[in-house]
Amino acid sequence: MRGDDVAALQQRLTDLGYFSGAVDGVFGYKTESAVRRFQRAKGLVVDGVAGPATQQALATPIPEPTPSPPAAGAAKRAVSLHLGLNSVSPAGYGGWSGQLQGCEADADTMTAIAEAEGFATNQLKSATATADNVLTAISQIAASLTAGDMFLLTYAGHGSQMPNGDSDPETDSQDETWCLYDRQLLDDEIYAALAAFAAGVNIVLLSDSCHSGTIYRMVPAQTSPRELDTERSYAQLKECYYLDLASTRPGPADPPFAEFPVPSQFDGAGAAAQLAVVGTGGSGITTQLRSAPAITLNLGNDGNRSGDGNGAGGPQTRDMPFDTMTRLWPVQAQQYSQIRQAVANRSEVQANGLSISGCMDNQLSQETNGHGVFTTTLNRVWANRGFTASYTAFHKAIVAEMGPTQTPNLGLFGAAPDQLAAATPFNR
Repeated sequence: MRGDDVAALQQRLTDLGYFSGAVDGVFGYKTESAVRRFQRAKGLVVDGVAGPATQQALATPIPEPTPSPPAAGAAKRAVSLHLGLNSVSPAGYGGWSGQLQGCEADADTMTAIAEAEGFATNQLKSATATADNVLTAISQIAASLTAGDMFLLTYAGHGSQMPNGDSDPETDSQDETWCLYDRQLLDDEIYAALAAFAAGVNIVLLSDSCHSGTIYRMVPAQTSPRELDTERSYAQLKECYYLDLASTRPGPADPPFAEFPVPSQFDGAGAAAQLAVVGTGGSGITTQLRSAPAITLNLGNDGNRSGDGNGAGGPQTRDMPFDTMTRLWPVQAQQYSQIRQAVANRSEVQANGLSISGCMDNQLSQETNGHGVFTTTLNRVWANRGFTASYTAFHKAIVAEMGPTQTPNLGLFGAAPDQLAAATPFNR
């Protein structure tokens, strides 16, 4: 089905926070999934059809959430970590160096925003943004924050995807990754690292990278029917990228989704590789730290804490080239299989989490004129603290200024993210 009525439906679902795709007047699987999510939330029959009852519920005015007032009592701490990589180590990527121009500048932009909002800021750029350093920094910040505090984590660099074998139950057998300097950081690891934060901490994650729509997530250990439905939507998004399909489909008559084949070499067999992540514990992941210079973090009104780390023009997309990505899959399968196993028994995230990505899982984030398009747009919408509505409205305003091929995604995770979504962006 196509037409203005579909476009109006998509716009209404966008306004209500259920649809984050392009308003193109095509009733594809993304629109159907948004209708189903809305129907579930409103207690309607979940059939994906925008019938009379659904239309009536959609027409009911829903007020914009008002920002939550700051909690009374002692001042809360706000700490940020900003990652920006203009290149990676060829040794960790089969000779690929991943040259970019604007990622370190994006880290500086986000640092300036955080400083203006009163955060204690930290940066790891290019060669210092190793997996060890990033995980250690997040772990130290997690140990310093308590309920009511805030953590802002931003990333600018290449994003990629990787088969995950049978080690965790993602429907499409693909993990999203950040291309850190020495190796890729899996979405499983990011989720496990965020699980170390105490309940009541507010986490905001911003990722200006390709395939970043769900970079924060790891499939829950117990997956509900609703989560399985969401999983299918994620899988279809990524299928579009790999098969070079349009971002929406004509309708339900299309053939069913087929999972991507996983290389037969991806079985985790062989001798154990030396890994940065070696296990989990009650407070989240633990790391095996190699001898290296110390990194120092600004943790706000508590002073600094140190820890060991491993320091070792025109539009351009922030993705690992497809041929490089697929060539590395079988070569590095054993290494990443063991990393997944190391975080498989992680706790669920108990903090309140919100993610805004540079694009959807099936899209590529761009940079131009030495800056990321998403980061530049976010900074313009933030308007030097001039934006005072909610994160939900903030996301909508950013999407409205982006091009049709790059659609930032709003994701909520953790214990109570709705209250965080109603707060003013970066407001302590």
